[in-house]
Amino acid sequence: CALTIHPSGWALSGESGRFADPLYSPGSDFISLHNTMIVDAIMTGDPADLAAKCQMYEHLMRGYYESLIPTFATSYDALGEQETFVLKYTWELSVYFAFFVFPFINDLLIDRRFAAAFLSRFSRLGQVNRNLQTYISDYYQWKKSHGSAPADPQFHDFTALGPLRTAESTFYRVGLSFEEARDVLDEQLESLEELARFIAVYVDSVVLGNVEILHSRSHVEGIDLQSLTFDPDKLKETHAECDADKEQYPWSFDPSVLQHLGGTGTPAAASAGRPAAIEEER
Repeated sequence: CALTIHPSGWALSGESGRFADPLYSPGSDFISLHNTMIVDAIMTGDPADLAAKCQMYEHLMRGYYESLIPTFATSYDALGEQETFVLKYTWELSVYFAFFVFPFINDLLIDRRFAAAFLSRFSRLGQVNRNLQTYISDYYQWKKSHGSAPADPQFHDFTALGPLRTAESTFYRVGLSFEEARDVLDEQLESLEELARFIAVYVDSVVLGNVEILHSRSHVEGIDLQSLTFDPDKLKETHAECDADKEQYPWSFDPSVLQHLGGTGTPAAASAGRPAAIEEER
């Protein structure tokens, strides 16, 4: 859709408008975001005020929609394997809680001051999200020919990753002022950027067969989320440069929480990490 709301008195919602969610759910949450803005527009009597609101709501609707496209168009394949599913879903759920649910339950979407602050922060996530979704998808494709995984599915508690718990905590932060809500967005943005950095470093650790780089400060801080690409050959060169780094990165959560998912890297790297006694028995 080129346009979904107009001050002349019409708007589109649900399947008639921008609608990308049915592959994950019926999409009623996405519809509720749109309908909240549409109802507020209906209740606005001043023509100048209505025109300004419609312009703002159009930006919000488009921003939400475009943020969901990589979920389906880029990394849908990653749902086919537990480890990559966990990476993808943890990221998407954290963004969803912080930037979809939090504004909605606080009735902030119809606050123009908040909308401006929201869009400036949400736009910072745009390129990070696109790059990370591609990174996860490329990693999944790499794993099909290089990786190894447990023979059986492993139990995984999604809240083991701190940033998801941080995002979920916004459920209980209601009745906030504009200033307080803006501060929450800043906190969540910082947490999400840490999560994105962790996902990239975790993938790198699997590809290299070296869990130590999860803690390497130079490796972690060397990741540029705005230009992130999955390139195993380049990664090996970068890792060689950082190999001597002993300074640890100060994660806000335990970076070893995904080790049970079996991301052991290449078969050769996995074998190299096994105890000698096990190798002899084989």
